[in-house]
Amino acid sequence: MARIFKPSITRKPVSSDKAPVRLLIDSFSIEGRGVAKHQGKTVFVEGALPDEDVSIAHYRRHKRYSECSVKSVLSPSAYRVEPRCSYFGVCGGCQLQYLAASQQVAYKQAAVINDLVRQLGTDDFQVLEPITSSEHYRSRARMVVSQQAQLCFRQKQSDNLVPIAQCQILTAALQKFVPIIQSWLNNLSPRCGVTHIEFVDSGTGVAIVVRHIKPLSLIDRQQLQGLCDAHQGQLWFQSEKGGGLNDVDGSLCEPRLFYDLPKYDIQIGFHPADFTQVNQSVNLQMIDQAIDWLDLKPTDKVVDLFCGVGNFTLPIARYVAAVIGVEGVSTMSQRGIDNACLNHIDNVSFKTKNLDAEKLGRVIESFSVNKFLLDPPRSGALKVCEQLAQSGVERGVYISCNPTTFIRDVVMLRNNGFKLKAIRMLDMFLHTSHIETMALFEK
Repeated sequence: MARIFKPSITRKPVSSDKAPVRLLIDSFSIEGRGVAKHQGKTVFVEGALPDEDVSIAHYRRHKRYSECSVKSVLSPSAYRVEPRCSYFGVCGGCQLQYLAASQQVAYKQAAVINDLVRQLGTDDFQVLEPITSSEHYRSRARMVVSQQAQLCFRQKQSDNLVPIAQCQILTAALQKFVPIIQSWLNNLSPRCGVTHIEFVDSGTGVAIVVRHIKPLSLIDRQQLQGLCDAHQGQLWFQSEKGGGLNDVDGSLCEPRLFYDLPKYDIQIGFHPADFTQVNQSVNLQMIDQAIDWLDLKPTDKVVDLFCGVGNFTLPIARYVAAVIGVEGVSTMSQRGIDNACLNHIDNVSFKTKNLDAEKLGRVIESFSVNKFLLDPPRSGALKVCEQLAQSGVERGVYISCNPTTFIRDVVMLRNNGFKLKAIRMLDMFLHTSHIETMALFEK
């Protein structure tokens, strides 16, 4: 069972109904805030850690809870550190840099486990050690270009821009390209029409996508192409949001990037605009854990729900009779088909279905599916879980990027015949309040 953090500070009773000026922090919430009590009411404290005595500001009362932020730390946690990034507190990313990296996943895990146990009413499940990675993990980033042609991130909960010269959590390959792109932007005229730069490190190469709302001269495009060629980077241009990509000469193209799953002898192709996991190291460990938990047999038939480009579907196919990947976006389903062909895997099929509306029963029944893998978006998969509970599947793995919807769905599965056997946290997004969770279920 994960450690549950409690303060070692003795409380003094509070008798006034006025807003408090200081609080003692009990624990950590799944949103990454300190949690305290004031007159029996829960208070979420932005910027606070368990065991801290803090003075507070911006106290806001709500019906069931209150919110505030740290004004000053009067008694700091043993795990509070000085943020390494000079943009911390201004840039909207990396909200937890004041908490030691070694402790972040433990705090986030404790918050998820505490809430889960409270909702389930039991802690009768195994908690595995969390999966972690290096601090230079982010393989994809979208930066805004200001009207002064500066690369920027946005401030937290704001449209205001923060000029960024470097980002420490990017992979080493992407960090190298940030000043290269900025040097090109410096030579463009102000209000050049470039709005965003997309950086993608597939692990086998770097790609840059330039989004612009005004035409760029051929000379400007060729100059950037030369810089990218000199550093082994690929380059494309996009003249409208969601539109196609163009080569340096303006011709429309349909490029592919690739990342490797070496343990499974698989290469995954994807379009630069496709969703892929931003932490490649954690992704590899996540696939290994899912396959281990599914306990795959040569006779198994598996459904992979919200399958994307086949990140789990294709490795699973190496061990079973058949896999069906189901995805709500037709272009992603096609990407899965293409990747199956690329890797000469013929025991897999991909289907496009609206997983929030269409029934899965026919798919599960017609293919005699007995195991599932579920990796939904942040909104979770309540309707899908309801249908899985009514089906004949006997074992499955649920991977979530949102603890709130994950806990909701776990309770629904538990109430409909599934037992939560094990849970494991994945620190996919170090220095942020986000955490990935994966869980094993059995009928």
